[in-house]
Amino acid sequence: MKRWLLALWIVVAAPLLEPAWAADWRDSLTPLKPGNEAPIRPLNATYKFGWTALTAASAEFEFTHAKGSQMKLTVHARTTGAVRALWRMDSDHVAYCDAATLRPIRLEQTETYKSKTEISNAAFSPDWVERWRETKPAGDPPKKRRVNLAGVYDLQTALLIIRSQRLLPGDVYRLIVFPAKSPYLAEIDVIGKDTVKVAGATYPAIKCQIKLQGITKALTLEPHKKFKEAFAWMSDDRDRLLLKIKAEIFVGSVWAELTSVKFAD
Repeated sequence: MKRWLLALWIVVAAPLLEPAWAADWRDSLTPLKPGNEAPIRPLNATYKFGWTALTAASAEFEFTHAKGSQMKLTVHARTTGAVRALWRMDSDHVAYCDAATLRPIRLEQTETYKSKTEISNAAFSPDWVERWRETKPAGDPPKKRRVNLAGVYDLQTALLIIRSQRLLPGDVYRLIVFPAKSPYLAEIDVIGKDTVKVAGATYPAIKCQIKLQGITKALTLEPHKKFKEAFAWMSDDRDRLLLKIKAEIFVGSVWAELTSVKFAD
């Protein structure tokens, strides 16, 4: 009887205790440090993006070694073709990270639409990330937010730290990612070996599954409202290039694919 009453209490009280329990998700984060894989080489790469069978956008990536011990990623993306006639968008993204620790330092992002421009900046420390946002023409006042979470990665460093790991089938990596506006809990599950044809070549690849959850202002987890799941393929070679991504989101299937790459050395 006591065990039955305890089980009943847990079922009834769990919703009330959820905020306290939700904080425990941080205990499941993977303690990451740069792995033994060769560091990424400076490169220029292009990708195309699409929705089902329709190509919708393109992006140019430049990865360089900046001054001192920093690395720099520059991205210019834009909608293309029939999609651009319906939805015009240009995006410029610049991010800096520490080459030794693969930790983010700062990022700057500008998204230009037909009638407005959105500007986002973020600065990273070991214990927090601070973000500024403003819209032009001026609407609401610029917004500033500090997220008190330790060990946050941006998109560039999340890719760099994951590609440096061993990536064996069955490995799971959980980390906090801050693309530019809000933080997410990302879980990367290594599925196994595969083969991918992109950019006129056939690559041996490592296939991973990506899951995302939103992180609220109260630092609890919530389901991602627009994202269901994604799969990513990384080249299984010295460079470990991101070859392809397929995702299921609220509007259907979207994808990104490498179209060209050129190394500086």
